[in-house]
Amino acid sequence: MKRSASGAFTLLLSFLLSIHPFGAALAGASVDSLSWTGRSSGVATNLHAVAYSTPLIWVAVGEAGTIIRSTDGGDTWTGVSNPTGDVLYGVAFHGPVGIAVGLGGTMLRSSDGGASWEKLPRATTKILFAVSMSATAAVAAGEEGTILHSSDDGATWKASAAGVANVFFGVGIQADTAIMGAYGGVTATSYNGGATWGTQVMGTLASGPAFYGACFATSKVAVVVGEMWTPSSGSLILRSENQGFVWTRQASPASGKLQAVCFAAPNSGVIVGTEGRILVSADTGSNWVQQSSGVSCSLNGVAFADPSHGIAVGDSGTVLIARSAVATSVESPGSAESSRVPGYRLEQNYPNPFNPVTKIEYTIGGNREQGIGVRDVSLIVYDVLGREVAVLVNETKTAGSYEVSLDGSRLASGIYIYRLTAGSYVQTMRMVLIK
Repeated sequence: MKRSASGAFTLLLSFLLSIHPFGAALAGASVDSLSWTGRSSGVATNLHAVAYSTPLIWVAVGEAGTIIRSTDGGDTWTGVSNPTGDVLYGVAFHGPVGIAVGLGGTMLRSSDGGASWEKLPRATTKILFAVSMSATAAVAAGEEGTILHSSDDGATWKASAAGVANVFFGVGIQADTAIMGAYGGVTATSYNGGATWGTQVMGTLASGPAFYGACFATSKVAVVVGEMWTPSSGSLILRSENQGFVWTRQASPASGKLQAVCFAAPNSGVIVGTEGRILVSADTGSNWVQQSSGVSCSLNGVAFADPSHGIAVGDSGTVLIARSAVATSVESPGSAESSRVPGYRLEQNYPNPFNPVTKIEYTIGGNREQGIGVRDVSLIVYDVLGREVAVLVNETKTAGSYEVSLDGSRLASGIYIYRLTAGSYVQTMRMVLIK
């Protein structure tokens, strides 16, 4: 079955929306160079879904009521109490507010980034397999065509219907537009936050296909993933350029079931599936290539805070963290290509941890002689509550490599996030001040 995967916190939310999959384009980074490594989850139960509240705070859910949480970007995890103990199949966040769904219509809500959860009144007794949140709406879906929608960050829910009894396993939402995928080749689209739905049927309950994951790559481009049943089994990727009105099958380099899909940016799509399958796309889902996960178990959920930082979860407590290994270079002054800077990049600060001064290097891509690469550039430091603590750069820059220093003498010890914005390129990193 599909395991699917939005005061000071208000400031943090506005910051996070700029690195949310449908905030800034994050065009400078891509998933082509991701490297996946395992992390200890502390549990042996199957994990079905993962989501992030901030780039540092992540939550995964699964069998036996499992809820685990990370506050360091996925490197370490601790258990969180589930007030029901029911199996959970989906989780989603919008800033600090999270919704988890599962067996028997279970719905849990968190208002503190997943640190604690409250049980919501059951709006259904049907299994809910998926949930997705945007800034304006939330949608949950499950067996026998069950659909619930919310317009108040998941505090209250109303039932809606798509006119089919198929099991919905995947849901994705962008603003008020939502898409879903189900058994029997059904896709459903809503343009009003899940209140009403239109459906397309591309198969039957007996012959498939089955869709397990759904996501938007842009405000118009959507992708659903799953598997074919007949006439032959195999992975399935469908892509729409008009919010689900017309779908086109895309070539898949992998066989078997594809469980979940997410896009951190139009050039950064990731699919996970059975037998440790990971596929990535750098062109809004038109083409996909396979990456090595290093595991053979089923991967059931995936989420990315930005194109260089994501997490996949799977059976037996599997947690994989993805980091970008992109390397860009600047030609030496004596080279014939010395005026060309090939790419954008934000480096990890050094030293890190630091006390009290650290340096940050960044690169603006383009061609200095031709004036290509001139950008309004900002480099801003935030604390973990999203409060701006330092503006290191806020001016127009030409293509080239730069270095700035941060003096943390007046800052408290702790974790800080720094964000580079150059045109449509946005990248974030974290650093630690220890006094």
